[in-house]
Amino acid sequence: MTYFFVLGNNTELSRAELDAVNNREGWGFTFQHISESISFGDTSKDFKPTEAINLFGGIIKIGRILESVSTIEDIPSVALEELPQEGKVFFGLSTYAAGGEIKSVQKKEKNIGMSIKKALKEAGLSARYVTSKEDVLSSVVVETNKLLTKGGEVVMCVLKDGVTIGITEAVQPFEKFGERDYGRPARDSFSGMLPPKLALMMVNFLQLPKEAVVLDPFCGSGTILQESLLVGYTNCIGTDISDKAIKDTHANLEWLKEDVNVETKTVQVKKCDVKNLDDCVEKNIQGIVTEPFLGPPLRGKESTDFIRNIYNDLDKLYAVSVQQFSKVCTKEARLVIVVPLLNEQKFEWPGFFSEIESAGFKRTDTGSLVYAREGQHIKRIIMVFQKNA
Repeated sequence: MTYFFVLGNNTELSRAELDAVNNREGWGFTFQHISESISFGDTSKDFKPTEAINLFGGIIKIGRILESVSTIEDIPSVALEELPQEGKVFFGLSTYAAGGEIKSVQKKEKNIGMSIKKALKEAGLSARYVTSKEDVLSSVVVETNKLLTKGGEVVMCVLKDGVTIGITEAVQPFEKFGERDYGRPARDSFSGMLPPKLALMMVNFLQLPKEAVVLDPFCGSGTILQESLLVGYTNCIGTDISDKAIKDTHANLEWLKEDVNVETKTVQVKKCDVKNLDDCVEKNIQGIVTEPFLGPPLRGKESTDFIRNIYNDLDKLYAVSVQQFSKVCTKEARLVIVVPLLNEQKFEWPGFFSEIESAGFKRTDTGSLVYAREGQHIKRIIMVFQKNA
């Protein structure tokens, strides 16, 4: 069976996450990354998009490929075979470029939609054609207009030799992400608010079995612990030097237990300075996922010297942290860590990388895993390491 995966705005992150979750879950996909916005995947194993979508932070939609057509006029007949044949039918269209000329299809998208609606009415069905001002239908539009339950979103992937047609089966659970971000009882804007979507992606980059012991030594308000539990990791540990962070983490985990019915009693949360980490946790850590302090908020007008001083201070913190990571990790542990890019001024991280190398961690990511929102002066660079000593 062939499926399509619509990628998030951070394409490299989405692709890396897709590969990581596929490896961990054993889905057996062979992926073809055909454009900046969409990937195809073939697998002979059982795969359930409605369950899989909850495991991703950077995948917007998952759907099933129906067939390919050589002419645009063939699209309505293929779509009609997949749409419901009873009740009121809600349907929409989204067109994605996949190596072909997309404009020719986009210009005829409305005509295609009206042809489908006319055919449904001729069959005695009431039909609603859902459209959007955007080029493609968002997850919100698909979900709120009942396209997954009472009709379908027809996806048209424009290739060089024709159009591949698919039907969307699952969209990103945007409401759940919003609730896990803004609905929690405790948030701390000063120490940094790691988005749950990014936290989930970072957890996925571990690619460890669900029984692995996972640590976040800068747990803050518990976002990484939260997403680790939701993926299925139960042996989780969170530490932080801040009393407020420990209090916030406990509050958020209790909220998660009541709101999502996730068992949290196996999670350990301890107050601990990262400089003394080996005195706080057992030396059996198989995976570390963390976002350390990224420095103070920036306005974008800071001098080069000011930014350089921030980098130097952070480099010392990161270097000391890695020394401790090495002491508590198993021989083949994995590390997923964020370092900041401040006002687009790059830094070599001499202390951090020196300690990483001494500790036997080898970097395994592509070097292009960057998360940023428009207008931000602090970008997040996600680095993935494998310990081999």
